[in-house]
Amino acid sequence: MKNKTSLPRLLKRGKRGFGISLLVPFRTDNGRRAETWNWLKQYWRNELPGAEIVIGTDDHPAFCKTAAVNRAAAKARGDVFVILDADCYISGDVIEHCANEIRNARDHGHRLWFVPYRYFYRLTDIASQVIINSDPADPPSYFSSSPPMHKLQETINVDQGHWYGALIQIMPREAFELIGGMDTRFNGWGGEDSAFMHAVDTLFVPHKTVATGVIHLWHPTIGTGASSRMWAGQRRPGGNGQLANRYIHAMGDAGKMRALIDGAVSASEPRRGPNDGVSAS
Repeated sequence: MKNKTSLPRLLKRGKRGFGISLLVPFRTDNGRRAETWNWLKQYWRNELPGAEIVIGTDDHPAFCKTAAVNRAAAKARGDVFVILDADCYISGDVIEHCANEIRNARDHGHRLWFVPYRYFYRLTDIASQVIINSDPADPPSYFSSSPPMHKLQETINVDQGHWYGALIQIMPREAFELIGGMDTRFNGWGGEDSAFMHAVDTLFVPHKTVATGVIHLWHPTIGTGASSRMWAGQRRPGGNGQLANRYIHAMGDAGKMRALIDGAVSASEPRRGPNDGVSAS
């Protein structure tokens, strides 16, 4: 059955990126993160001029990415959702390709969604600064081949980033709505991307990847690895581990996954107004 999502006239019909909603969870640090996102916002306006950029934020002491994404999704008008971190650098060609493939699958009665890369590269501070100091309309590109090793923070496990659904996920609107959004019980750093990936894989269809890389632009962090990473305002690392493990154990079991997600709905915070914590550009 074909999806009947209508696309409002406000979206820039005919332009590259038409019908795509970039859902960006973001809270400024008035520092490097803000500088990076300001550059990326201009980059996306050049790469996908027909797409809408919907920024969702959150006012918990420790940033709740899932709540921010859900608020952005509630305002989005596109038929393809891109959950896009504010430090993610990837070619607009990849997003456009995935959107076209998703629509083609939908038109033929199939389901399709993407974690749209196979290689995850973390650039150094200096290499990232070179990018955000460049013209967003003509930036340095590392999309046709991997960045030089001296520009990378780490060179091991670059082929494993997509295992966790980090930085970017691309799906039809109906997939996001089927799941009911991201689980707002995740608070602070870690686990929310992979949990949502497992939920969509289980309740919608297993994701596909694209034979390309994605780049993480550098910013200051608290902690140096998965076991110690935190966001500002977070009291201790690893607080999402138990919930993340429940998603792992529910993988492939639709009944168990739905019960886990429904528990998030019953435990969720009171709903806010549709404009709370959301801006569009």
